[in-house]
Amino acid sequence: MARKKNVHRRKLFRRREILNASNMAAGVYQNHNALYAGRVFPGLVEIEQEIISMLLNLYNAPPSAIGSLTGGGTESLLLAVMSALNRANPWANRGPLM
Repeated sequence: MARKKNVHRRKLFRRREILNASNMAAGVYQNHNALYAGRVFPGLVEIEQEIISMLLNLYNAPPSAIGSLTGGGTESLLLAVMSALNRANPWANRGPLM
């Protein structure tokens, strides 16, 4: 079976200067992520805090409630399962088991 050419790349970046600009922009930020948001992307911290605050308010959370955002699908799913297990099993909230 013959391999198909990558037709999407040509349509997305029809002009070479657009492709070059895209590659340059990706290269500038490829070593940064949301873990360093306070230093690299200060506005991201404010947006994250605003989203968490809105969700806590939406769910009528107590004043002591906290929240966090995740950075991707796998991380989100793993933390959702862990949270569900912790809520379902009272013994799970004892702390770390060594």
